[in-house]
Amino acid sequence: MTTHMSTHSHSFSSFRFPVLTLLAVLAACSTPGDQVAKAPAPSPAVTSPVPATAVRQVGPVSRANHIEDYKREVAAWVSVHNNRDVYSSQPQALLRGVVVLSINVDSDGVVQGVRVLRGSGDREVEQRAVQSVWRASPLPRPNRAVINGQATLNFSETWLFNNDGRFQLRSIALAQKTTNF
Repeated sequence: MTTHMSTHSHSFSSFRFPVLTLLAVLAACSTPGDQVAKAPAPSPAVTSPVPATAVRQVGPVSRANHIEDYKREVAAWVSVHNNRDVYSSQPQALLRGVVVLSINVDSDGVVQGVRVLRGSGDREVEQRAVQSVWRASPLPRPNRAVINGQATLNFSETWLFNNDGRFQLRSIALAQKTTNF
């Protein structure tokens, strides 16, 4: 029986090296799908913390004393910050989409939230409208008379989209073209 054990032990040790080698090779050859749960280590240059001395960006001071005047200032500000996506002529008679957004800003003009109040059924233009607000943040800082002692100001604005995907904001838009039926 002792001979049998040593033979068994010898055959296992000669079998162990190829098995361990195979396991090491398989571990090294894992597919990207096997590593989905592990996020790659971020680059130190990208994830460096913001210095404690960094200043929070705030919007320019608004001169508007009424909400409608403030909405016109914001519409102009959003248009300037999205100038490639804005058209300057009259909106076409039949628009591609009309999107109404609810915009919430704090007293510094920093956008706190954007929500679609009325969509057009065209997801692309809805997303473009929302993105245009975030791109323009911070917005003009609402005057004390407009914000009325509140921490934030919530207002709505309407985006008018032509077929080419460019827009105007209703508060400053030209009169829409008419159709002759």
